[in-house]
Amino acid sequence: MNQLTTFEIFEQYGLERSDEPITFGLPLPVGSCREPAELSLYDGAGRRLPAVFTPLARWEDGSLRWLLCDTRVDLKAGEKGSLVLARGEAGENPAAAGLELVETPEDYRITAGLAQFSVSKQDFLPLSRITLGGRDLVKAAESGLVLTDAAGRLWRAAGGSWQIACQNPLRLVLKWTGRFLAKDEAHPLECEGLLTFCAGRRAVEVELRVRNPQAARHPGNRWDLGDPGSLRFRELTLNFPLAGEGAEGIFLQAEPESEVARFTDAVTLYQDSSGGENWRSPNHVNAQGEILPCLPGYEVRSGENVLTRGRRANPLIGAALDGAGFGLSMPAFWENFPKALGGNPGTLEWGIFPGQSRGPYELQGGEQKTHTLFVMLGRDADELAALRDRLHRPLVPKIDPEWYRRCAAGPALAHAGGDARRDAPLNRALGDYLALIDSALEGADSFFARRERIDEYGWRHFGDLYADHEAVFHQGDEPFVSHYNNQYDVIKGALLQFWRTGRSDWFRLARELADHVADIDIYHTDEDRYQYNRGLFWHTDHHLPAATATHRAISRIHAEYKDCVGGGPAPDHNYATGLALMYWTTGEERYREAALELVENIRNLVLGPDTLAERGFQLVRKSLAGVRARIGRKGLVYADVFGVLDGPGRASGNVLNTLLDGFLLTEDGEFLDLAGMLIRRCVAPTQDIASLDLENVELRWMYTVFLKALARYLEVKEMWGLKDGMFAYARAAFVHYACWMLENEAPYLDRPEILEFPNETWAAQELRKSDILALAGKQVRGELRDRLMERSAFFFATGVAQMQSFETRALTRPLALLMTNGADALELQGLWREGELPEGGDPEEIFSAARRTPTGSSVRANRKILRSRLTSISPGREWRWIRNRLGF
Repeated sequence: MNQLTTFEIFEQYGLERSDEPITFGLPLPVGSCREPAELSLYDGAGRRLPAVFTPLARWEDGSLRWLLCDTRVDLKAGEKGSLVLARGEAGENPAAAGLELVETPEDYRITAGLAQFSVSKQDFLPLSRITLGGRDLVKAAESGLVLTDAAGRLWRAAGGSWQIACQNPLRLVLKWTGRFLAKDEAHPLECEGLLTFCAGRRAVEVELRVRNPQAARHPGNRWDLGDPGSLRFRELTLNFPLAGEGAEGIFLQAEPESEVARFTDAVTLYQDSSGGENWRSPNHVNAQGEILPCLPGYEVRSGENVLTRGRRANPLIGAALDGAGFGLSMPAFWENFPKALGGNPGTLEWGIFPGQSRGPYELQGGEQKTHTLFVMLGRDADELAALRDRLHRPLVPKIDPEWYRRCAAGPALAHAGGDARRDAPLNRALGDYLALIDSALEGADSFFARRERIDEYGWRHFGDLYADHEAVFHQGDEPFVSHYNNQYDVIKGALLQFWRTGRSDWFRLARELADHVADIDIYHTDEDRYQYNRGLFWHTDHHLPAATATHRAISRIHAEYKDCVGGGPAPDHNYATGLALMYWTTGEERYREAALELVENIRNLVLGPDTLAERGFQLVRKSLAGVRARIGRKGLVYADVFGVLDGPGRASGNVLNTLLDGFLLTEDGEFLDLAGMLIRRCVAPTQDIASLDLENVELRWMYTVFLKALARYLEVKEMWGLKDGMFAYARAAFVHYACWMLENEAPYLDRPEILEFPNETWAAQELRKSDILALAGKQVRGELRDRLMERSAFFFATGVAQMQSFETRALTRPLALLMTNGADALELQGLWREGELPEGGDPEEIFSAARRTPTGSSVRANRKILRSRLTSISPGREWRWIRNRLGF
């Protein structure tokens, strides 16, 4: 056995796991393996496990970069085990026996042991028949997914198309895409469904997504509930008609520790609010500003009778059918309120958007929501309850952090290397740094606990972080609602901390936030301005309540507090890296799709206007801005902040980073060409940096965002063996700026008088400077490397020490900055102190190479832009631009 790596798997929930299906992604070093057939998986005792490996990404040489593993494991409650990845082992894979699929013109028929499932191709039922041991449990006669619009009209999910999204002996995924129909009329709401079957599991995971593809009208660029582009409806339910004469009885368990209650009549559990202390938070307003929840938690009803009430349900509802059990359970049930599960002797029902809520529901233009339900089979209620517990608490393997580093899986991981163990100031800073990061998971101020303060729950809010740093000036007892919307890419940061520690709560934080961002924070439309389509909405406007803007940042109510109000998705706030990492870590296509939506938004921004009308509008606006500037007036808000192509800033930095994500996800060289064009527009190896006024901190601090993205560009080009002219140009520009920082940068808080708010966030930003200087030190050698590394250590230690001086050091924004900055500096400093950092280039040679090497990628990119935009002009797009600009 040629062992590649070993990783741990820990059963931390006290549940017995027998033949438990797990799916996870893992990276591989360049050149280590070319095809999945070369790999095998073993347990700690050396037994070969059933395993299927699926490529997710490849290196430039064709070897595997990320791999998805499907396997099954046995673990006792509380047991720690290990998995061994090896290559070169021949022989039959134990995964050969698993799921069986038979496809007919009418349906798909899946067999998993004694359980059989049928999926009709005609409609989304979603399961037209279920049998266990030959006994029918479900046999649907018509569509089970029903939408009730605001006027009370019924629409049934029908038509559409089915496809096999994934098929191997251990896992099968079927995907449905369709619409809601009333007779021959189609509702504008779009719908998608995924059905996941796993060998060894008597359960089907049903993932359902509804989307409003229309654009919001956002008059005055204010984005509030009640927008004409929203779709309103009263109810969305999924029904499972029971087979034969119906159920022998309905059983319901409201919470995992509660008793199982049995019924012969209809029963419904309805969750109206989170049941938390702040369940009546202004977070839950409708377009009229009315707080919607009326009940503090959930209630169980049978007919008109309220049988019981409680705070937070995690229910199981099921039916006993001829000696077998059939049940439904939804993970994160109360967190995604309002929700309902109900049943009667003929049907079980999932209230996705239940009719009991004070409504109607409003799905904003470009907004979507994904829900998950487990359909479970078993002998009785106890077996189904045990299955529910395992499904809701999946096993997550822990891979050695050193393996991620060897595989160049992402930004480097924090560790105390070399002299850092003996260097007291740096060692102390490292300890404080990690303690601050870990506080995000611990105690009364953890990110999870902070959700309670504004009740960051409900189908639209769950998964986001509370932006508590925006509440520092708030006075009064009412919760101050402010949404974070993944600023500085906490998804990425949480995954990096999961890789560093193996703590499953980091993975939980990343997944819940990624789910929220993918649904709510991305503008899922192609019908608005090209700058907005598929972009990411900003966090809530600074120090203002979210009001009726929810997660769309800018509300009309903000005009009460400030003179200039307006905005929408923008490149300054576009973070695709965490979503890409979630895809590679889980193999779930929805994360890749979400990341590529953000990539497409950025690509369109770099390509420029897609209508003649917009091009003309921008020319006029730039001309007016120039006139105003000449007469001493500002033309635009933030006119002095660098835009996408104006210079090194937050917008250009996030654009560059997202273009790199696009390349890594698609391996399409166009993204590197566009990145090269962007770099040449923003920086140069011989640039007069002093003329850029970078010491004007309030307007120019964002240049460090661009420089860190520029360092990533160099790493990507180097990993793919693309040390071409554009690499030389970018490398020289990066070193040029780093040398300027070496001589001119000082800690922000050393001059508090130049800052509007000299707070803990400025201290946290120092860690990005530390990363940049260390990454520049990696590129050079000799005395310059030593100076860069020493200054990097200074900024790291200073930033952490300054943070420690603030009582507000653990607010959301500074912690987010620490989660995504500082790790590169720590690793590179450790390697440098131990003498293991590969030798960089001679500084003079770096600048000489940039002068003598051609940079054709920029020319190619400009030609592609011109061709692409000329072919995209159409009357329909011109009319859509006029309609959106004029607001009708």
